[in-house]
Amino acid sequence: MVFASAGVETDTNTANGTYSATGVSGLTPINFNSNPVKTRPTASIGAYYDIVKNQRLGISGIYRQEPFQAVSTTSVMATYTIGL
Repeated sequence: MVFASAGVETDTNTANGTYSATGVSGLTPINFNSNPVKTRPTASIGAYYDIVKNQRLGISGIYRQEPFQAVSTTSVMATYTIGL
């Protein structure tokens, strides 16, 4: 069996914080992700093969853009499943 999907995820509410140090002069606050990507693409693809009735071998890959600009992640996972 082979499968694939594509989609879009969007943030309905985003609250990115800032970090500021106290007790040390001259340091300015750091803004975490001042310009987030609120709508991002996602995609997945994979396949699995039933070795016997209760055993399955699979592989899947996932791509997604992260809220941080110009950052995306790709993951690949292989699985072996045994059922009763």
